[in-house]
Amino acid sequence: MKKHYLFVLFAVALTVFQTSCSKSDDDYENDTPELILVDDEPGKIAGLGDVGGELEGPMFKLPSGISSVGEIKGSDLDLNKVVSNRIGQSKTRSLNDQAARANFFALAGTFGADSIKGSGYLVSVAITLRNDNNADVQVAFPAGTILKSRSGKLQNGILVKKTTFLIPKNSQKRVHLFMYCGNYSRHASSPSEIYDWSVITTSRSLHNLFPVFRNGTP
Repeated sequence: MKKHYLFVLFAVALTVFQTSCSKSDDDYENDTPELILVDDEPGKIAGLGDVGGELEGPMFKLPSGISSVGEIKGSDLDLNKVVSNRIGQSKTRSLNDQAARANFFALAGTFGADSIKGSGYLVSVAITLRNDNNADVQVAFPAGTILKSRSGKLQNGILVKKTTFLIPKNSQKRVHLFMYCGNYSRHASSPSEIYDWSVITTSRSLHNLFPVFRNGTP
């Protein structure tokens, strides 16, 4: 099924919220450079929706001593098992209906499951992060981080809230990152798809919207 919920939310929310975003929001770590935001219009953002062109922004960089092992692929998690294992105390027991899925993934970062975090549920990727440092490292994925579908046939994933993973010293951890759809007419992620590191978007329209998600709305 083709999905485009993120851009529907963007179109609605941008008519109400015009909150500015800056580095003081503490969204940028891993020595990410100050973003110079580019004025644009929802639905006309290069590389997103059904708009052609290249994604704009600085490339996402892992911190020193941290590397990704192997290829980044769509997550193979059984989402219903995640629900039953991680939030058994919740009234939500199934992800069969859209509202339950949205509720679960909106709260995914609060369940104490250090390897399962993010915001959104139609794009999920599995990444093995290796820490060669002699100290634990918090790896931060800033709001606006995009992972790109290598085939170009599936959704690019876009992160709307900063998400961090603690990677213990001299070890590696497989993490699952949940993201929103970045495109209009593509299919959701798949375990057979390979994803590549991409940019931290400099779209002002998107960064104006991110505080809405950080504050728990919608």
